[in-house]
Amino acid sequence: AYEPYLDEMIPLTWTANQEDAERLGILQTDIVNYVNTKMAQWITGEADVNAEWEGYLEQLNKLGLEEMTAIRNRALESVTE
Repeated sequence: AYEPYLDEMIPLTWTANQEDAERLGILQTDIVNYVNTKMAQWITGEADVNAEWEGYLEQLNKLGLEEMTAIRNRALESVTE
């Protein structure tokens, strides 16, 4: 939500049902750990982001990125309804 007297957006507070919340917790843990690991490898030069990018995207999808996005979207839609 945006308030004209503030300089920045205020994040919406949203909740998911228990089943979605539990699944989201699992997905986020795996995805965030993978992203953080790859970023650290790329920053330190241990791995090459350009060479690994397509495989990185494939792995994110295997870890459930689309499902995580769908759960978040459902939760956000419930706030705006």
